[in-house]
Amino acid sequence: MARRHLIRTTDLPYHLYGRSNNKEWFYLPLDQVWRIFSRHLSKAVDEMGLRVHAFVLMSNHYHLVASVTSHSVDQVMCRLLKGISDEINLRADRTNHVFGGPYKWTLIENGFQYHHVIRYGYQNPVRANLCQSPREYQFSSLRGLFGGSRPSIPLVCHPFDEASLGGLDWFSWLDEVYDAEHVECLRRALSRRKFAFGVARKPRRIAPQFALDDGKSEAAPLAEVVGVKLKLGGVGLGRRQQGSGFVDDEVGDVGALRFLGAPLHVQ
Repeated sequence: MARRHLIRTTDLPYHLYGRSNNKEWFYLPLDQVWRIFSRHLSKAVDEMGLRVHAFVLMSNHYHLVASVTSHSVDQVMCRLLKGISDEINLRADRTNHVFGGPYKWTLIENGFQYHHVIRYGYQNPVRANLCQSPREYQFSSLRGLFGGSRPSIPLVCHPFDEASLGGLDWFSWLDEVYDAEHVECLRRALSRRKFAFGVARKPRRIAPQFALDDGKSEAAPLAEVVGVKLKLGGVGLGRRQQGSGFVDDEVGDVGALRFLGAPLHVQ
């Protein structure tokens, strides 16, 4: 399958993800791999203008939420992953591929998406039964916010960070674990070029798992919900037009508000 066309932008953040070769554990102990990632991420920050918003390292993959400034995301990731791969191979005395293919990416377009992508990444070790709370996991940029002893990765707030969660405590909200259906929904959204919850194509109706709080049927016609201004607490989704209609990925966000446990406000 051909590699999907990269969307290059300095205005919006990306979710960036990669796995080790053959899905095996990295060749070194995870604390050494963490230090290697930390060094090269910090170097990318200093030399290439990478802005790291969140990072989680697992035994055989990583989740990175970041944006770029002076260099394109492909230039940054090429140098970052080559440096990490070379150092891991050098220290492990190996010559094989460290990563099992090109990194995967998804563009994040609003605060609603951003908060759930951050939450999804930080909860990865909880889903793997490695800890009870994202704050307990050692190999995460979140750990540094609580005085952890691991080498810090310089974090930068994105403007989406300033969006309100409608009075919810961010760290308590972060601890609320997604169930299996939510996780699968987020995985599908992150498999797209632009983060988008699923929308049924034929007929053009909202997918059944997305229901609105207004009492309408789960199969409410698409035309009945597009163009409605919605908010996640204080997070404005806005409206984005393409041609004569609204793009489907925003409709996915509209339908997912209740699905992801957020209060739905129609204005």
